[in-house]
Amino acid sequence: MTDHHYIHGSASQSASYVGTSAYGPSGIQVYNCEYTKSYKTTDITGVGEQHISCALLPAGNTGFTGYELFSGVVCGCRGSFIMRVHGKVELKTGASSAELIIEEGSGTDELWAISGAGSYVVAGNGHCSFELNLSM
Repeated sequence: MTDHHYIHGSASQSASYVGTSAYGPSGIQVYNCEYTKSYKTTDITGVGEQHISCALLPAGNTGFTGYELFSGVVCGCRGSFIMRVHGKVELKTGASSAELIIEEGSGTDELWAISGAGSYVVAGNGHCSFELNLSM
């Protein structure tokens, strides 16, 4: 039997590394970032280590893609899994938003069968609101 869970809550996010930029001839800037998220809600507690690559285009748009490794407890089940992340940053406010997809087969321990998707929004101050729609 598969259990479905809809989880929403907040987390804190902080940058732990912003890499050196590479510049293209047309003004495109590419750089790597690492972020750490702390999840502490009723349904999910743990740490997410996010590794992303960002592209700053001449028009001022910034897109990013990467992965987040979550380790902790989800709905009473302990383990880890990987989420694929794809989003954008609003340069004027520093806010970002992204879509998440749990990579099939990436779950470990009691989260071995986890699947699902979600999204998050991070304010310029690092406050993160998220939603996850999971099957376990």
